[in-house]
Amino acid sequence: MTDFFSRVQRIDGNVEVRDQTAVESMSFPSLVTIGRNLTITNNSQLVDMDFPQVASFGGDLLLDNLARLFEVDFPRLNSMRSAQITS
Repeated sequence: MTDFFSRVQRIDGNVEVRDQTAVESMSFPSLVTIGRNLTITNNSQLVDMDFPQVASFGGDLLLDNLARLFEVDFPRLNSMRSAQITS
């Protein structure tokens, strides 16, 4: 992810990462709030995701078809509507 994403603190809408075959790691170190859904699907090389400051989602978390995913870290997460994690 680019340097721009390292500074983002709030996203009012959805976050979607789909069909990215070259992304191995994803980190949003400053992001605190996602207003709606976080959807990460069909990312065949993704191994780890880190959202160290995210405290809440206004919607749902969907992780799907992430064959190599080993670690997902949301250490401060305290609120979301639902989560769906499938292979």
